[in-house]
Amino acid sequence: MVIVVTPQIRSVSVQDGPNKSLVGICSLLESHEIPYKVLALTDPLGAQQSNTAINPKVDYMDGVSAADLKKRFEGGTVIWLNTLYNWNFTVKPLLALRKRPDLKVIVSPRGQLLKGALNLKKRLYLKLLTLYLKSLKNKVWIHYANTQEKAASLALFEGYPELIFNNPISGTIQAAQRPAGREEFVLGYFGRVSPIKNIEFVIKQLPKLPKEVRLEIHGTIVDPIYQQKLMALIEKLQLKARVGFHDTYNNFNFAKKSAGVDLVIIPSRSESFCHVFFEAIEAGKLVLASTGLPWEKVNASVPKTLLPLKGKQWRQRITEVLEMTDAGYDQQHKELVNYYNNIYTESNTNIVRAVKTVLDHETQE
Repeated sequence: MVIVVTPQIRSVSVQDGPNKSLVGICSLLESHEIPYKVLALTDPLGAQQSNTAINPKVDYMDGVSAADLKKRFEGGTVIWLNTLYNWNFTVKPLLALRKRPDLKVIVSPRGQLLKGALNLKKRLYLKLLTLYLKSLKNKVWIHYANTQEKAASLALFEGYPELIFNNPISGTIQAAQRPAGREEFVLGYFGRVSPIKNIEFVIKQLPKLPKEVRLEIHGTIVDPIYQQKLMALIEKLQLKARVGFHDTYNNFNFAKKSAGVDLVIIPSRSESFCHVFFEAIEAGKLVLASTGLPWEKVNASVPKTLLPLKGKQWRQRITEVLEMTDAGYDQQHKELVNYYNNIYTESNTNIVRAVKTVLDHETQE
């Protein structure tokens, strides 16, 4: 049995990429009849009530201790850790594993090792974490979503066997959905409002773009000070009529929230996966994202979908989509769908193969 250990899991997520990944992985394990269960904290937002929409195999805990986890690990073969910085769901499980050297372990950093996301305090903590991990007798695998995430991550886990597989995506795609009959052209940002998302980059481009270009910012405000800085920038550039903050969204209402958007933009400095990239394609939209995403091969299907964070290049691409015919928009979306389908098939195959590799490891020795 695979035991997935995570702080929270919800059937309806906000912009929580790791949660979306885990929900998809659970569904995939279920469909391939791979036994599993999830250990998570009781969710004050009501995950227990909505849990049946994910699966019935979540053990919710009001509190966590190493002794309790040791008991809950009974019947397991693989323990799958999904965070590096959580006392209850990183440190305590590792303490419990000292008493269970027979258990195999998958560690998924989920972007937490990306060099741009690390300060000195985190680097020191990770050094201690890796020293402790090496002291365990458990067989440990490190999971990266893709080779780009591995290359951009701090090289702390050299010597450990690696699992490379992308997160699952839904596979449900709408035809191209370009808003019709309007004089405005809407850029849509969807995600957490925090500095690493680099939203100010797009705001700074607006004065140099046609006046019909507007920006909608959809997402949870996780850093109010950052939002204040964005609002000050908007006022300084006299863009109040062209930039608006909107409420949050989830994977169930993304298509509705993005219905009035012409181009989904992702200016993040760094992303290990980025679910919004695929959700935009699913909703029938073209995407413009930074080369901080690991999907540079998409440019072979639709050139200039991923661009470096250079204002002139972004403005040129936005203008291209603005002036594009409906037929051109539809054709480029079809090409994005072809790329999406390749990732979908590859991801599902690789996830199942990787999990079975770990499960079968002892029998191979």
